[in-house]
Amino acid sequence: MTNSRIAGFYKLSLDERLDALAKASGLDAEELGTLLTSGLLATQEAEKMVENVVATHNLPLGIGLNFKINGIDRLIPMVIEEPSVVAGASFMAKLVRKGGGFFATTSAPEMIGQIQILDIADIHAAKMKIYENRADLLAIADDIDPILKKLGGGARDLEVRVIEDSRIGEFLVLHLIYDVRDAMGANAVNTACEKLAPRIEQLTGGRVHLKILSNLSDRRMARVRCVVPVDALAFGQAPSLGLSALEGERQVLPSEGEGFRKGAGTQEPKAREMAFHGMVKRARELRKNATDAEQFLWQFLRRKQINDARFRRQHPHKNYILDFYCYELKIAIELDGSGHLEEEQRHHDEQRTKDLNEDGIQVLRFWNSDALNNIEVVLGEIWEAIENVRITPSLGLSPSGGERQNLSLNEEVDLGDKSFSKSQEPEVLPLEGQGFRKGAGYTGESVRDGIIEAYAFAASDPYRAATHNKGIMNGVDAVVIATGNDWRAIEAGAHAYAARDGKYTSLSTWGKDADGNLVGTLEMPMAVGIVGGATKVHPTAQAALKLMDVKTASELAEIIVSVGLAQNLAALRALATEGIQRGHMSLHARQVATAAGAEGEMVDQVAGQMVAEGVVRIDRAEEILKSLYL
Repeated sequence: MTNSRIAGFYKLSLDERLDALAKASGLDAEELGTLLTSGLLATQEAEKMVENVVATHNLPLGIGLNFKINGIDRLIPMVIEEPSVVAGASFMAKLVRKGGGFFATTSAPEMIGQIQILDIADIHAAKMKIYENRADLLAIADDIDPILKKLGGGARDLEVRVIEDSRIGEFLVLHLIYDVRDAMGANAVNTACEKLAPRIEQLTGGRVHLKILSNLSDRRMARVRCVVPVDALAFGQAPSLGLSALEGERQVLPSEGEGFRKGAGTQEPKAREMAFHGMVKRARELRKNATDAEQFLWQFLRRKQINDARFRRQHPHKNYILDFYCYELKIAIELDGSGHLEEEQRHHDEQRTKDLNEDGIQVLRFWNSDALNNIEVVLGEIWEAIENVRITPSLGLSPSGGERQNLSLNEEVDLGDKSFSKSQEPEVLPLEGQGFRKGAGYTGESVRDGIIEAYAFAASDPYRAATHNKGIMNGVDAVVIATGNDWRAIEAGAHAYAARDGKYTSLSTWGKDADGNLVGTLEMPMAVGIVGGATKVHPTAQAALKLMDVKTASELAEIIVSVGLAQNLAALRALATEGIQRGHMSLHARQVATAAGAEGEMVDQVAGQMVAEGVVRIDRAEEILKSLYL
């Protein structure tokens, strides 16, 4: 059985990711690797698909994780060049799991073929003639594909519309409703329409002009619903009794030589034992020369932004200097560059982690590239680690047998100062309500309401709805392309459906249930197939379907619409809280750095500096790159 939750997936090397995918999906690792890496579209195969072929064009393929759809875990291939989409959808799928996952349905796979009938003498009489001969016409359409009919597909119904007001006057449009089973259906429907044309002309006395499938496939709908528990939406929020100071950041430390009493939380190492001169000097140097990844992650960790946990950077512990460390929870965060792939360095890292674990310190390791490229996923894992180990503190902790002591600690603590405080006399923590506020961040209720308010904007205004729906299609198209389906047809149908009532509006809805939980829905036309076309020609499309363990086109449609809703939630959550740019900027910065000519490690350096400055532009990237070469 597939498991869509692969812990630390983004931290693995490419080969390790393929191995993890194979284990999680139950597929053969060698076969999966061949299909997804070596099984790219060959020029010879491409020549059979389009004209004037000279080469093929590749795009990144990422894996959407954490998806549970109708009770089944799905690993979802997503082909997209836009940053943050895969990570955002995966993170939202993780939140949705807490409410039971996605619940999706589809209607029958019925497509609409249109036949335009012109030059009719009596348009209403012609309309009745078509209805009177309905059975004969459906039988003619049924005969075009005996295999499809054997599988349960074929012609289902006829509908006739009168177009009364057009630039050429009145004319009739016949809709042929055709069940295409697991195919996208364009070829079958178009062929059926052409087969009907002579008989239609005979019945109506008119002239058949266009005979073509409609991409507004509103009889082939996919619908999905999800519920997100309101508590799961909170982030950057202190625990129920966790308080942060309005003026600066404060931390309770035991008196010298004395530990915390039982139940008071994790015991901090003595400050003076830590501050031996050699380690302090090295820590200062590392702090002054922090890597781009460290500088970028620090912007999120500083000032208790992540779950009200206070982190220090370049923190000495015994013979090690930890990139980031939280005293309260004994969590260390380490950022690794490519050098950590070397065998000797990996053994060193394993021993380092083992030593820290023996001291009760949990170690979270991330690649530099993930801190810069997948920051929301990195922060999500840090948040979860904090939640898992936090012990609710009691207010006013006192050391055993001693007086309470509070040392005022700034972000840039002077590790060489014996007092570890600029103030001569330590201050006592005030009680709640005396200079303290709840930890900075977002409550579940505020995030929920912000999402609903953002949706209301899209539902009311077509300018906002266009961008809102584009976010949905970021997720939808990524899976459609990965499976070799026609993303242009899906886009056309989606946007036409969004304007079905004469005004362009949101495809999704967001609200709250009686328990205050966030509830989202999405419904849209979804004409996708798993047989025929590029799906059968493109080797990566075949691998994508195999990885998802898709057996029918309806299953695929349910997966696609679920990813669309997840990506919509990711965009709305970002917009309603910290802004879309915060998580997106680092990924966009790498693209800009590359466009400016940066290569290798220079990409991360240029991107990191632009993000730190808050200026991500090609001209600034070129300036930074030039300065690095001076």
